[in-house]
Amino acid sequence: MSGDANRTYSVRSKYLNLYYNLADKTTAQKIINRGDLQGGVVDGLIIANLNASSSVTVSVYLERILSYESVPNDDTSTRKLTRNFNTDTETTYTFYIIKNVSIPPGVSLKLDKEEMNFDSSYYSLYVIKSESTDVDVSVHVTGRKNN
Repeated sequence: MSGDANRTYSVRSKYLNLYYNLADKTTAQKIINRGDLQGGVVDGLIIANLNASSSVTVSVYLERILSYESVPNDDTSTRKLTRNFNTDTETTYTFYIIKNVSIPPGVSLKLDKEEMNFDSSYYSLYVIKSESTDVDVSVHVTGRKNN
């Protein structure tokens, strides 16, 4: 798993729980890197505001990178989608699940599988917060392949 956030995890059979502390970070933190979950599905995310007196504003988004390569075609040049990530052009797409949501002091925000269900082999998951307030992020993953 990637990112600068402090991370711990627990594994139980085909379930994985990831725990992150985003202390003093106000830049986007990669919580799940594309392909890291071994076929698992994120079916829940909890963001807890650890501050007793200040709200925190958070956004959660998915990022997908598509790569294209130029393919000569008579007089014109066309592009084709490829899964090879060492090609001519990479385009990043961002899809917000929530954006600029304020979490009051001491409150947790829970996103269920209806909001969080995505294919982790194609998308990376990010959390960003606007204040330096401490925030814990818990991610629940199911359906992992056994190693």
